[in-house]
This record gives sequence, structure tokens and C-alpha cells, in this order.
Amino acid sequence: MTINIGTKGKGRDLEMGWWQYLPLGERSQRPVAWSGLSTIFTAHPTKPCVVGRQFPSLKSFELPLPKAIAQAVNSYSPPTIISISSDNMWLFAFFPGIDVDGVGCIWARSFEADSWVPREHPTASGYPWYAGVVAATWINNDRQWKASATASPYRLPTKGPAFPVSFPVLVIVTQSLHVELWYLRARHVNFNFLRATLTHGALGHELQPPVPLAPHVSEGGTKLCVTAAIGVMYDAPTVLVAVRTALVPPSTASDIEGLDVNFSLNIPDNASEAGPSNEREMWGEDPTIECFELAVRFESLYMGLGVRPISSIYHNDPCVSSMQFFPMIPPAPGDPVPDIPKFPIRLAVNFVDFGDYSGIPKSTLAVYTVMANRAPQNVQWVIRPENLRHFNDGPLAFVLPSANNTRLLAAVLNPGIAVTQLTPRVKGKEIPVGQLIMLDLKDLSTDVNYESRGIHITTQNIGVDLPLNGCMSPNGVLLCCTSSSNDVQSSISLHPVPIISDSDQPSPLLSLDLASTIYNRISPSDIIHILAKPNVKLSYIIKALRCTMDLPPFAGQRGQWVREFSGICLEMYRTKAKYAQGPLLEELNGMWQTAHDMCSLSAYYAAFTDCKEGDVYDPSTVWQLVGLTSWVLDFLERLMKECVLFGERSAGAEVTRADGDEDEEDDDDLFGSAPSVKPALIPNIMLHLVHPLGCGTLRNILPHIRSFRAFLNSRHSTSEPLKMADDVLIDMIERSGIDLGKLEPIIAQQFEDIQSLPVPELRKSMASCRPTPVMRERLVSFGRRLEASGAIDKPRLFIKASDLVDGISKVFLGPAMTVPSAGAGKDRDVITRSALVPGKDMRMCFRCEGRSIKGPQPSAIAGQISLRWFAWQKLWLSRCICGGSWGSAT
Repeated sequence: MTINIGTKGKGRDLEMGWWQYLPLGERSQRPVAWSGLSTIFTAHPTKPCVVGRQFPSLKSFELPLPKAIAQAVNSYSPPTIISISSDNMWLFAFFPGIDVDGVGCIWARSFEADSWVPREHPTASGYPWYAGVVAATWINNDRQWKASATASPYRLPTKGPAFPVSFPVLVIVTQSLHVELWYLRARHVNFNFLRATLTHGALGHELQPPVPLAPHVSEGGTKLCVTAAIGVMYDAPTVLVAVRTALVPPSTASDIEGLDVNFSLNIPDNASEAGPSNEREMWGEDPTIECFELAVRFESLYMGLGVRPISSIYHNDPCVSSMQFFPMIPPAPGDPVPDIPKFPIRLAVNFVDFGDYSGIPKSTLAVYTVMANRAPQNVQWVIRPENLRHFNDGPLAFVLPSANNTRLLAAVLNPGIAVTQLTPRVKGKEIPVGQLIMLDLKDLSTDVNYESRGIHITTQNIGVDLPLNGCMSPNGVLLCCTSSSNDVQSSISLHPVPIISDSDQPSPLLSLDLASTIYNRISPSDIIHILAKPNVKLSYIIKALRCTMDLPPFAGQRGQWVREFSGICLEMYRTKAKYAQGPLLEELNGMWQTAHDMCSLSAYYAAFTDCKEGDVYDPSTVWQLVGLTSWVLDFLERLMKECVLFGERSAGAEVTRADGDEDEEDDDDLFGSAPSVKPALIPNIMLHLVHPLGCGTLRNILPHIRSFRAFLNSRHSTSEPLKMADDVLIDMIERSGIDLGKLEPIIAQQFEDIQSLPVPELRKSMASCRPTPVMRERLVSFGRRLEASGAIDKPRLFIKASDLVDGISKVFLGPAMTVPSAGAGKDRDVITRSALVPGKDMRMCFRCEGRSIKGPQPSAIAGQISLRWFAWQKLWLSRCICGGSWGSAT
């Protein structure tokens, strides 16, 4: 590395050295994988363990070590391969051995995103030095959802062959040119595996002993696979494997032990007669890439694995840095079907050439098309070169397929770095070291329609922490980069993926991606991270969410998709609130709290429904239902207070938008419009009175509370617990200051009145989590009916006993005597709204940060266990009521 220091204050030009790019030639990049639950998995820089980071919080945790590694930590290196299944339930990592055989381990995820349990690996003997894992991928038969160009959802075909097992199947390629198939049978604890040889075509069968992991010895040395790619195609019965091999000297441990170190200086007489050896000229990487087809055969319920060579690719560049298959996505229903052969898939190969090691390496990207003919029998594969591009200005670190596989994302590093004022005062400042560009697959040229993005590192990591490997986020909008540094402080870096530049309007692709996260039940955190940045206006975010609501799947006013969408709104505005302050912060808190209340109401209405059969509620769930009723009453109190205050200040002073931006789509904003004075702000919580999802849930849950009270009143004499529950419920209702019998018909009438609201207004209100100006008259009419009905006792509603007693010396009504918090408070369970008991294992939602006790807690009264309550709690084992994933609270 050469540093030319100019005059003081003029900056410095830093030129990178070839050794800093050496991991590209040695293929020693740190592995990284990004799961659908927004967890980033990387290898620890120095220890043999896998580190997980929950995005966007970046809360880190380490996966528990398998028994074989935990007993000899110093005998293993950090993992070189990390692969996670598409259902986010299984993770594989390979740990090379230092003085022992390497180990491959599988983890199974629990209900929490950061809770993983190691499973015993099926290869009891491990992987010797000549048989380490070079590639691994999971095959899952689930069908992913995707949004078409017309915004209609459709399901993609299955990827890869169908297996007679219920869990994903792992495909592994080793250095010894073996391929393994790991699978888990139903009712089995440990994985089984099949193994076949790529070169000899040996068949692996489930009923036969596995093929031994023997080295592939050929003329001149041992043949090893240095890099490999596994291709899984849509609706294809086979799997493709591409390998690049190298010939290494045939050195083994036995040769080293028997080596004679007593050298003699006597030159033999026949030394001049002996000719030069040609073995050294044969060592090194082969100039070809060999491709194979893996076919799974079935005999009844038993599987067999067959291998067939298909073709070879010749390229004389000395080193392959990486290669990757990416299948072509089938067209959406209704789109024209292109006339192409069956099972099309592309292979992208990154070649690197260090030359004479006097300068930075040069890279070459080659793309090949692999496809099969349409013959019904004897399928023949054809491999043809498609495009080639040389990168002479800077090495190509890695290349990844775009989200729709129509372009390639390339990370190109700069040959030098311009560092300005490299002093301790700017320690931690980020400087660009490369660019992210989109390549058009037609000719591999840079697509100018996509705005390039810079790759940055901090100043203290210059020269030691270059981003040489990366992976895409679940929705393809962020890139996570890692380096090959062994520094303990080495960290990951996140970069936005280039998009089509349009600064005024939200990208339609983001709305489609948001909808796809709901279909596929994956985390939208990467998209929200892009939209919730401090420099993004709130009006822009609302427009993006409104575009999602305009998609065909959300055409209905109510339904599962709308409830799922409210969870996305919650995470969006809660993330945005972390960067806000002042009035904007208050407004954003009201928006995400409204979305959380809407999710909670829907969940608790389902709890009342599940615990009721006919007119009778499950007696063993009365205290749980009393706890939910207390939250509903607390919510109604907050709602009625805002209704009263809104009615009093309807003719009040002017209220402006918190972010200072007017709505660009129409002339009126969310607070009405007037030439000089604007109407009062409509509270966010009043969305529950004008949106069919919130108002409909209120209309349905109020009769449940009335029926539940009548049930307890009719059974209070049968047992003491029911009598106590009846007394507590009566006290809560009387203390609330709300006459539920009079409020119930008013809510029902309000639900009928809002049915005539325009659908665009309903979608706009849901996207912004607040009523629109068009809904103002409906809220005013509701307030008038509420005032005339006498359903509210204002003194009891606004003045509580705790307000009168608190503050008096030695008298305090603590949280135990108050109504549970309506939000995701840390003192109450976000699911059951019961008090969190210290000492029990807690879990925390990564979306709303609500806490809950791990596992369902079956209720029991007089020895009776409620299976109905237990079943309702199991709905929230894998995710919170807001739709967020769980994590450990410690």
C-alpha cells in the first residue's frame, strides 16, 4: 500500500496494494446470510461460532456451539460456509478443523428469532482436510408469493425436485468432489444423508452404506474442488452443480511424519541425467468449470442420489473468485410466455487475475446460460456463453442477482482512496471505497437508469477491512457487506441497493415489495429502514403506504391483509419516531400507537370468541378474560376522552402539520382547510370510529363484554373465583365512567354510517393511521349522539381516585391498582395484559418492543386447565399480536 501525503489540509491519496485483495483469489471471504426474519448471520472473526445480528436493532447474539466444537474450541476455525433455509427454520455452517477433521452443524430455530438449538450432524467422522465443504444450499418445496407488474399476487412454482420429507433438504458439495444430501424424516430426531461422487458417478442410496470421503487422486497430485455453485431451478426435477478444481501436491500427514530431515550435501552422479519434473506445471487451477446434474431417484419411500456430467466451460483466466447460479423467474399468469428451452438458469462467474503481483488485480465477469431441450425423454443440457465484461479500473468484489433476477448487482472496488484530513478528530468518518452498480444482462453494461451507490468504510479500517463479500436483504433493497479481516472490531456494513432514480414519487416497486412481505410472512424491516430515514418526509412515507393499500389484495375494507398491513404501519412510524423530535415525534407516537391498538383489538376479539361456546364462556378463563376486558375498558376511556375534547375544540385555534408539509396530492391536509384558520386536529385514536376494521371490531367486542358480565353474574354463586371475578369486573365498569349498554348501539349505528365513506379515503386513513378531513363530519355526528345518549359520566371519566389520592403523604396507589397500560409497556404482558412476573423467561417483540412470558401459560382454576385459552395463546408463539417476530428479552 502506497501513501502519498500532500500538503497539510490538501488531503491524501491512498493507493491499495494487491495483498489487500488476496482473499478474492484465496476465496477466504467471511460468509454472510440474511434471513427472512431480518437476522444477519456472519462468522466471528476469530472464534468458531456464528454471530447473529437482529436488524435494524443490530442486537447481536451467538449461536450455541455443537458438542464436538464446544469440547475443543481451539481445534476449529471460524465457519467458512453459512446457509439458511427459505423458511428461516434451519441454518447450516461448516467449521474447518485446525488439527482435526472439520465439522458441519445444523441449527433449528425455536419460536424466537435469536433462539437456535444445534442438531447432531449426520457425518460421524467429520470432513478431512481434503473434503471440506465448499458450497451448501437448502431446497424447500414451499411456493413463494410474488406481485406481478399489474400488482396481482401469484405464486411461483416450487424450486428443485420434490422430496418425500416435510422439512427442507440440504445439498452440500465438498472439496473431494462429493455431493451430499441431508434430510430429516418425520418422527426422526437426527438428519440422514446420501452421498455420491461427482467424478465417478457413484450412486448413493438410502439403504446402502455411504460412499467414503476419499481424496480424488489423479496424475501429478490430488484433485480438489476450490469453489462450487449449486443451481436450483423452478419446477425442475434435478439440481445443477458447477465446480472449479485445482491440482495440488499429494502431501498427506503420513508423508510428513516419514520425512527424512537429515539432508546430504553429496550430489549424486546421475543428477545431470535426470530430467526436469512436469508435476509443478500441472499444479494449479484447471482452466475448465465442470457441470453436473443431480437426480433424485425413488424406490417406494427410499431415496437414491445419482450424478451425471453434462458439460464443461473453458476459460483460461487463472483464478475463479466466486460463481453463482440464479434461475430465471417464470412469467406471471397472463404474461406472454417466451419461447425458450426448459429450466433456464444462468451462471455468473467472477474471474480474478493478479498478474505478476505488482499491482491491483483485474477482474472478468462471465455469464453463461444453462438450459435443457424440450424433448420428453433424454433431456440434454446446453451451456452457452452469454456475455463477458472486463473490469480494469478496479477489481470486482462480488456479484449478486437482483430481486427479480433481470439484472446483476456488482460491487466494484476503487483502485485508490482519497482521504481528506485523516486526523483523530474524524475517526469513524466514512469514506467511499467502491460502487454498487446494476448490470444489464443483455450486454453486462452499466444500467444508467439505476442510480449507483457508494460502498463506504470507516477511516480506521482503511486497508484492513475492505468489503469483499455481501448478501442481499430479504426484499432486495439493502446490501450487507463483510470483510475478511481477523480483527475483533471488524463489523458489517449496510448499503442501499441502486434503484431507479425518482425523488418526487415513491417507487412502485417498494409498494409491491411491501405487499410481498405480507404474502410470504417475511420481515419488511429492510424496506422500512429505507423509507424511515431522517431525510425522508412523512408525506412521502404515507404515499408509499397508500400505494400499497391501492393494490388489488387490499381492495376489501376489512380482512386479514388489512390487519397485517396495520402491523407494517406500526413498524414504519415507530422506526421513523426514533429519528424525530418535537411535535413530529408526538404525532408519530400517536400514529404507531393507533396501529398497535387496532392489532390488539382484533386479537382480543378473537380471544373472546375462542373462549366461548354458545352462550357459555370457559369458566377456567374468566381471570384471563377479565384482564383483557380491563384493557378494552382502558382503551374506551382514552377514546371517549378524545371524543369529548375533540368536540369542545372543534371550533378552536389553528393547528398545523407537525412536519410542515402539505399533502401534494390534494389541496386539503389531514386537519382540514380554511382561508385563515384551520379546524382542530383530529386525534389519531379516533380512526377506530371511522375505519371499518376498528369500528367493526369495537361493535363485535362490546357484546362480548356484555355477555361475559351476564355469564359471571349468573354463575357467581357457584364458585368463589367466579364471584370474585364478577365483583372485579363490575368495579372496573363502574369506575370507567362509560355506560356500555348505551355505548353499544351508538357504535353499531356508527359502523353503519361509515359504510358510505369513499374507499380511497378509507385506504388513505389506514395508511396514515389517522382520520382524513372527509371523515370529520362523521366524527362530529358521533360526538353529538354520544353527548345526547348519556353514555359518558364525565366526572368519572376524567377524574380517577388515583388522581385524588396520589401525592398525599404516605398514600400511593401503585401500578397494581391501576388499569394495565394500553401500549406495549414493560410492566404488562403484551399478549395477555397480565403483570409480568419477575424471574420468568421473557421474550420481546422486535417490532413494538412489547414483552411477554415465553411459551403459552395454560390457565387453571380449581384444577381445570383451559385448552381454549391455551390454543389462543399458541397463535402468538412465533410472532407478536402486531405481527413482529420474537426475541429474547435479556
